[in-house]
Amino acid sequence: MTRRIAAALALGFAAGCALVANLGDDARLRDATDGGTTTDSGAPPIDAPAFVDASDGSRGPCGLVPDIRPACSSCNVQKCCTESLACANNPRCVDGIECLKNCAFVAACVNACLKTYEDSAELPQIAQCSGFSCQKECIPSDECLALGECCYRLTDAGSAYKSVCVGKVFTDDPNDCTAFRNARVDAGDCPQ
Repeated sequence: MTRRIAAALALGFAAGCALVANLGDDARLRDATDGGTTTDSGAPPIDAPAFVDASDGSRGPCGLVPDIRPACSSCNVQKCCTESLACANNPRCVDGIECLKNCAFVAACVNACLKTYEDSAELPQIAQCSGFSCQKECIPSDECLALGECCYRLTDAGSAYKSVCVGKVFTDDPNDCTAFRNARVDAGDCPQ
């Protein structure tokens, strides 16, 4: 199974199933005193505001901040606008979207975010729609998915690179993702 299919399954099936599955006590955010890192089964901290004011112009036509990749954003507008609008009207779903973005497509993290925001029925719906209906446009290359695993598992020494790492996954440049991952592995802060 390719990483792209696994990532789609992580977003899609996990979105549909995580609300019923018991992920255990470890599926929770760590407290703010840990420097913003996560456990292997925890959701990442959210660095973005919980709710974006629509008057600032940053929202797309379907209510949420558009993806930085034009093809993904366009696909979500065409195929997932109903789910996106429903999510945009629920601040907990908007928070959940930010949590998912910081996961860099890692299944354990996606599951933890879905569990953390399970009170938002809209979150698994938008994640499932985007993960399945826009898989080709929204799931990064295998090289960038491999970097996502690295981002999620950065050691404390490499935690300063977390946002840059996740950003590179979403820009989806396979060569850049490979080079950044190799640099983090060589630095010893990306466990294999």
